[in-house]
Amino acid sequence: MIGQEEMKAQVRDLWRLCFPADSEEFVDLYFRMRYTEQINSAVVEDGKVIAALQRIPYPMTFAGDVVPTAYISGACTHPDFRGKGVMRSLLAEAHRQMYREGVVLSTLIPAEESLRLYYDRSGYALCFQQDEKLLTGKCLFVDKYSSFLRFSEIDSDKFLSDEVWNFFYEQQRKRPCALLHTREDMQAVLADWIMSGGQVWAAFSVETPVGVAFCLGTGEDLQVRELLASDPQTENQLEVFLLRHYGADRLLRRFPSGGNGEFRGMARVIHVQSLLALWSRLHPQPLNIRVTGDDTFPENNGNFRVEEGSCCRIQVVTPNDTATTEIYTLSLHDALPIWYMTSVNCRHSCLPDSIRL
Repeated sequence: MIGQEEMKAQVRDLWRLCFPADSEEFVDLYFRMRYTEQINSAVVEDGKVIAALQRIPYPMTFAGDVVPTAYISGACTHPDFRGKGVMRSLLAEAHRQMYREGVVLSTLIPAEESLRLYYDRSGYALCFQQDEKLLTGKCLFVDKYSSFLRFSEIDSDKFLSDEVWNFFYEQQRKRPCALLHTREDMQAVLADWIMSGGQVWAAFSVETPVGVAFCLGTGEDLQVRELLASDPQTENQLEVFLLRHYGADRLLRRFPSGGNGEFRGMARVIHVQSLLALWSRLHPQPLNIRVTGDDTFPENNGNFRVEEGSCCRIQVVTPNDTATTEIYTLSLHDALPIWYMTSVNCRHSCLPDSIRL
C-alpha cells in the first residue's frame, strides 16, 4: 500500500517512461490540472506502480439527454511487464469501477492500429467519426453582415467568463451526440492549447458572443480544430475573418462526420441496459434483444425488452411462447453500432490532439 503523493509521483514517472515524446510542460499540466486520486487506476507490485490509467469523466449528449461517460487516458504499462495481461486486467477493473459509478460508456482514442486491435479485445468498437474539409477563399462568401460582428482573440480567463463560456456550452449541448467539455475540463484544454501555440477567437454581435474558434496557423494552412457559431452566416463570417487575419491560403476544418468520415475514437458499453433504454427513445417500436459476449460484466448479458424509452430484462423465449416476438441477438460489439447508427454525428468534441483527455 502506497500513499497518495507517492502514487502520483510513480504514475508520473511511468508516464514519462512510456510517453517520452510528451514535453515536460505538458506532463506538469496534466498532473496539476487533470490527475486526481479518484480517477486513477493502477497496478502495484512490490510497492512499485507497473501499470496505470485515468478514468476522466465526460458527460455526453444523446437522445435529448446528458449521460455519464468516462475517457481512458494515459493507459501505460512498464516495459518489463508488458505482454503479461497486466493492462487487460487493469482495464477490466477500471470498467468495473465505472459500472459502480453509473457510467454508461467508456471511450478512448487509440494512437495506432495495433492499439485499436488491442482495445477491440477488451470490448471496444470504433464509434466516433470526423470529417476534415479544406476551404479556400473561393469557397466562402462575404456580405455586409460582417460589419456587424467584432472579432477578438481571447485568453483563457475571457473564454471561461460567464458570457463566453455559457455560449460555448450551450452550443455543445445542441449537438445530438457529443462528449461535452465541462468548465473545469476546459481549463486544462485551454492551457495546453495555448502552450502548443494555438489561439482562441470569438465573434461578438455588440457585446454578445455569437461564435468561437480554436485555430493553429501552420504555414499556408490554417487549422481550425473547433468552430461553434450561432448560425451559418456567423460561421461563414468567422471563417472569412480567420483566413484574412492569418493570411492563409487554405483553412482546414474538422466537422462532425456524416457517416463516411475517419474513425478517431472507440467506445465500450459499460451498462447495456441503460444504453438500450436510451436507444429506444429514438426507436420506440418494441424489440427483444439478446446481448452476449461480455466477460467483464455478466449482468450485461441476457435478454432485454426495449420499448418507448425503457429497457427491462425478460425471460428466454421458447418455441411455444407467443406473447413476445423473436429475440434479436447482439454481440457486445454489435450493441455499439446499433446505438451509433441512430446518430451518425456522434463525435469526440476534442480540441488539441496532444492532450489525452
